[in-house]
Amino acid sequence: MRIEKSFNRLYPEYKGYLARVIDSHDPRANTDGGLLDQFKDPNDPLKVAISVDMLDTGVDVPEVVNLVFAKPVFSWVKFWQMIGRGTRLCKNLFGHNKDKEYFLIFDHWKNFEYFGETPQGRAHQVEGASIPERVFTARLRLAESLLHSNDKNLKDFIISELRKDIEALPKGSVVVKDGAAHVAQVMQETFWAGFSDHAVHFLRNNILRLMRSRQGEDFDSLMFDIDVMDLERGLLTNDQTLIASMTEKIIEKVSELPLTLNQVLAKEQIITSVILLMI
Repeated sequence: MRIEKSFNRLYPEYKGYLARVIDSHDPRANTDGGLLDQFKDPNDPLKVAISVDMLDTGVDVPEVVNLVFAKPVFSWVKFWQMIGRGTRLCKNLFGHNKDKEYFLIFDHWKNFEYFGETPQGRAHQVEGASIPERVFTARLRLAESLLHSNDKNLKDFIISELRKDIEALPKGSVVVKDGAAHVAQVMQETFWAGFSDHAVHFLRNNILRLMRSRQGEDFDSLMFDIDVMDLERGLLTNDQTLIASMTEKIIEKVSELPLTLNQVLAKEQIITSVILLMI
């Protein structure tokens, strides 16, 4: 990564241990005692983590006092998740009885200005929603875009995926049991006949909240599904801003697939074709 190369060029005496790239391409990134564990350890010399997406959520390092936004961010949720990395309290960080009171953000891509003008962000993610809820929301948005489309195959596919999401709801969940009457209604074939605005409205108001009960799924795969559906919606509605942001996001994710894994390496030709197709 260019940031690491620039750091090593400017500070050769620290090369290889003070600043490191931490991403999915490196098999040592998330292993026991790996780079991520080193960064979490306040006694380890690794103090600068250069990463894409791996440190946005679920990684708490209370000692963090500097955040550098080195790329544009288009999701309001992700924007605040990134900021959250600096909000962790840390006692005695600035000296004896001097707890952490602040942190700095270096925003090289004017993300704060962007969200000041467009608070919901380009991806229009649902703040606070679980990943299954966000997937279902993305399907509903795509379904809305297709209501008056002549693309019957894609419309049938989205309806089929919505139904699969509903069928995957855990029947034993208290939340699902509470919404059993609504679930029973949408399980009827008559509900899907002549799929309309009313059906989308019903699903959004009565079924969407139940998706939170789904657990133990491949959430990385679901997140990629959201990006693809948002791109499809952008193409259907000719939303050039959405197309540009989703294309960039998908290329970034596909480019970061770790070719060190055999199952990924086996798909290298497809991965390359996807990137070339979208450039």
